[in-house]
Amino acid sequence: MSLRPPDRVLLEDMLDWARKVQRFVSDVSQVAFLDDERTQSAVIHGLIVIGEIASRTSDDTRAALPQLPWHEVRGMRNRLAHDYLGVDVDEVWRTATVDLPELERRLLVALGRG
Repeated sequence: MSLRPPDRVLLEDMLDWARKVQRFVSDVSQVAFLDDERTQSAVIHGLIVIGEIASRTSDDTRAALPQLPWHEVRGMRNRLAHDYLGVDVDEVWRTATVDLPELERRLLVALGRG
């Protein structure tokens, strides 16, 4: 599939942010993360950005790349942005350490680099 240039840029940005968030937690244990509001805030911000990028990607691209978890990514963004008092920090940790590496892998494939 050939991506439209604007969507290719968006997917590249999503990949960059996924990698950035993973770096935020790369040398942090889960226990340390749960006690570190600064790192939590950085990760939450990154996840919101990733979700916002997913929302700006065209319907055609989202339909052509069903292997990407569009609904989940946008849903996480909405929960973090709108239900900030109910944020489950354990879920944020799992997303950053389990889901984002898989998202990175899928984005690399979608961009023809994996």
